[in-house]
Amino acid sequence: MRFTAPVFVGDTLYAETEITGHRLSQSRPGTGIVTCRTTGHNQDGNAVVTSTRSFFVPVDADAVRDHTSY
Repeated sequence: MRFTAPVFVGDTLYAETEITGHRLSQSRPGTGIVTCRTTGHNQDGNAVVTSTRSFFVPVDADAVRDHTSY
């Protein structure tokens, strides 16, 4: 996380996430890797925090749903 401006007690924060990339995992078959950037804005619309993260997602969500009943 990178704070680009001060955040104060009582501020209202809003988050916006943008998908910046995706690819298949080389080490985990059936899994993809999604990368996204999240930006937090305060009540005045100023960007105050940014972060980039990556996470695993199943390539076939229906197969996972059938297997887990979830």
